[in-house]
Amino acid sequence: FMTSGYFDQLSYFGTTRYEGKQRNFSVNALYEFPVNKKSYLRFGASYKYENINEAISLPTYSGKTFAGNYDKLEFVPGVYTEGSFEFKELDLSLIGGLRADYHNEYNTIMTPRFLVRYQLTANTVIRVSFGTGFRTVNPLSEYPSFLASGKDIKGLRDIKPEKTINYGIDILQYFVIGGASGNINFDFYKTIFNNKVIAECDVMPYMYMFTNFEDAGSNVFQVESSVNFLQNLDFKLAYKYIDLYYFKNGIRLEQPFNSKHRLLSGITYTAPGNSWIFNLTLQWFGRQDLPATDKYPLQYQRQSESDSYTLMNVQLTKNFKYFETYIGIENVLNFTQSNHIISAENPFDKNFDTSFIWGPTRGRDFYIGFRYLIK
Repeated sequence: FMTSGYFDQLSYFGTTRYEGKQRNFSVNALYEFPVNKKSYLRFGASYKYENINEAISLPTYSGKTFAGNYDKLEFVPGVYTEGSFEFKELDLSLIGGLRADYHNEYNTIMTPRFLVRYQLTANTVIRVSFGTGFRTVNPLSEYPSFLASGKDIKGLRDIKPEKTINYGIDILQYFVIGGASGNINFDFYKTIFNNKVIAECDVMPYMYMFTNFEDAGSNVFQVESSVNFLQNLDFKLAYKYIDLYYFKNGIRLEQPFNSKHRLLSGITYTAPGNSWIFNLTLQWFGRQDLPATDKYPLQYQRQSESDSYTLMNVQLTKNFKYFETYIGIENVLNFTQSNHIISAENPFDKNFDTSFIWGPTRGRDFYIGFRYLIK
């Protein structure tokens, strides 16, 4: 298959002018043949082309130094192979693959991956995965809020590609208790960065600094359970722990704007005959570390941690023969972050900062909708 695209953007962030153009093209070919009844080998080739041209214009009085052109040209031919094998007598499935790409700037890139699925019992499944990753970073499009702030931006031309090693394990257990059936899932996933690009917001006053860190990573753990009662009531509860870290001068630091602890719960009731559906979800986000603002003037300083908060959404759907209608409320509790823009009253001041957002900025939202069903 083949894809192509063209994107053109012109934006003004106050007096900062941003113009970006992106052209991309990719083609992929795949050949698959069976080894036996449930095992396959796949061979493929691909080609990716991407050309990004970004231009920043700033007035001379702004004191900012990142005006200029930022161009990226990538063409990446590659080949890959993958084997999928199922050993029914051992209750075991294996997938192994290797991809080799040649990047016009970074030369040969090898990315292997390996997955194992083992049916421990009739109701227990274990999955193990391992792989590597590689990507180039586009800081201006990934951090657009920086362009609206009064701070200068450094390090844009020193960014290196991100390289990772990742592995994880997943345990899925099915169960039936009385009139209830469901599953519980334990998942752990670790990523180790050989290079990680981090936008440091407080390394110097009035400056964002894009920095390459050779020692960084993440630990993600999740436990999730879904239960169905009497075919009509579904309940879901999940806890997620996300640890994003990096080492600077031998000291372990936490990445800001990340809720380490999160909870998600949901209840769905489906009336007999699927005539209507009621859905309620609750999301709780724990505290987040925030960039230091102790070097700002006193009136612009912020707390070093965010508040924890809860989001509640409800929706009621009514089904008819050929269409369905729905009505709902998002952010039922009407929680919003206060003072989410620093120095909002002075948008051209160096203290003006739009990147300090850690929670919702919109309150309670009502909506109504209609879907026509085509069978």
